[in-house]
Amino acid sequence: MTDRRHHLATVVQEEVYRRVQRSFLVALGAALVAAFALGGSFVPIAIAGNLLVVYGLFLAIFGIALAAMLVTQFGGEFGDALAVVVWARLRTEDHWRERGAGRIPVGPEPAKAWLAAHPDEASLPPQRLSAQLSAGLLDDARLTLARYPTTTPYERYDRAADGWFLDFIEGNEGSFDVVDAAAAAIDTGDERRLAAANRALMRAHVAAAHGHDPYPALAAARPQLGDHAAGLVGSRYVMRPWTFLMVVAAILMGVALLVARLTGVWS
Repeated sequence: MTDRRHHLATVVQEEVYRRVQRSFLVALGAALVAAFALGGSFVPIAIAGNLLVVYGLFLAIFGIALAAMLVTQFGGEFGDALAVVVWARLRTEDHWRERGAGRIPVGPEPAKAWLAAHPDEASLPPQRLSAQLSAGLLDDARLTLARYPTTTPYERYDRAADGWFLDFIEGNEGSFDVVDAAAAAIDTGDERRLAAANRALMRAHVAAAHGHDPYPALAAARPQLGDHAAGLVGSRYVMRPWTFLMVVAAILMGVALLVARLTGVWS
């Protein structure tokens, strides 16, 4: 159960790590080549031999190459897929807060604590079912699903989608027809967008469970989100790692300069 529920997230996280690592290694190689090339170039030795100049060049090339690699690695289809994942997560978190359910519990113990803090079984059924799944309470989740309201088109969609996902983590992969038909009846823009993102996630879960590439299914929903998902990937997967790695590189360069000064290599 746990593997099927979290396998897609694991696949995406591992791919993010690989792409950041690849960007770092390429940027590091480019910076080292540039720094070594400086010593063998036409630049006067008085300049090429200055550690401040060499380290400054290293940081500049490293920063430029790292930015270019991160933009490349987190663009295209993979970037579109990440945008759908991040937007869906943020919008789901908004739904929890809007309904007074607090933060989404992550892990069995926080989920059990959330359930203990919300003992009314008739309240917050979608949030309750999510917590029950995190806690491994499948039988309770089935009972909660039966209590879902079905007054509005989105509520009917929500029940169909969560029913499908409950079947999925139990090992049964049903047809998407019922879920797609329920989504087609939704008549509000924000709810249509959330349903589109969630249905893309459902298809991506199936792809990942079978060892296939989950990103085309996710990326296919990106146009439906429009500007609502703009900037999500750049701020999280380009700017954050770039800033972190640049700070690390600057600190390491500072330590290297200090060591060089103390040992007399740089005077």
